[in-house]
Amino acid sequence: MEAFNFQLQKVLDYKEKIEEKKKEEFVKALKFQLAQEKELNHYIDIKNDSKDYFYDLKTSGDFQNFSRYIEFLDKKIENAKYKLVKATEQLDIKKQELIKSTSDRKVLDKLKEKAKQDFEAESNRKEQKLNDDFALFSYVKLERR
Repeated sequence: MEAFNFQLQKVLDYKEKIEEKKKEEFVKALKFQLAQEKELNHYIDIKNDSKDYFYDLKTSGDFQNFSRYIEFLDKKIENAKYKLVKATEQLDIKKQELIKSTSDRKVLDKLKEKAKQDFEAESNRKEQKLNDDFALFSYVKLERR
């Protein structure tokens, strides 16, 4: 009996490689987005912790320095928010690419499964026909005796 050979196997292999690449890109984008989120939270925590020192300020110079430091942190927070938005947008793009590549691969997987079922059905039909021919041959041989 001949073995099953899927005609689009090379295409399926290629789609699987593309899907793996898209998974890696998605994971990389996810890690980057999480790092940006962590950075934002870090600056927010620093700002919140710094506010506790407001009541310890004694001179106007201390107050000015503290005010500039808070402004600096506000700029860092705004910058981190912007980076987080961009990272989230990039993550969404990578997610859509991964979904598309997975869908493409699944289509070929379904085609392969269908082709395999058709092949097995055809093989079973041929085997049954061969068995019927043997049975008929045996019957004819017995009838001639």
